[in-house]
Amino acid sequence: MFKILVATDGSACANKAVDYAGLLVRRIGDAEITILSVIDMRIINQASIHPTALTATLIKDLEEAASEVLQEAQQRLSWVGKEVSVVLERGIPAQTICDQAETGTLDLIVMGSRGHGRIAGILLGSVSDRVVHLARVPVLIVHARDCDEV
Repeated sequence: MFKILVATDGSACANKAVDYAGLLVRRIGDAEITILSVIDMRIINQASIHPTALTATLIKDLEEAASEVLQEAQQRLSWVGKEVSVVLERGIPAQTICDQAETGTLDLIVMGSRGHGRIAGILLGSVSDRVVHLARVPVLIVHARDCDEV
């Protein structure tokens, strides 16, 4: 069984990666797909000086948004005709994606090349670039030029 991990943040490029992973699963036949969304805990750490109820509310809101992203991605793959697993994690996105691929003994990571706008990408760095350098499994990148928002 060929196992594919798709990392998504709900952006247009991530959605293209989800769609492409669906095509791969259909072509391979004996494959399964897991969709992963990671809540970047660095955002939480930067947003709050002291742990408070505000921090808990922010985490809850981010988890709800990430859950919606996962449900939408799962619905995007309903045409594949296979069960699609979803995973929501907290952590540093690139490291968490690579850790998930290793612990899940996955064969391929599929992700978009850009999850946020150009300025945010420059300031925050590219998660896909970090994954390519950290991953111990092959990584398939759906490039930004193939996405509507860039």
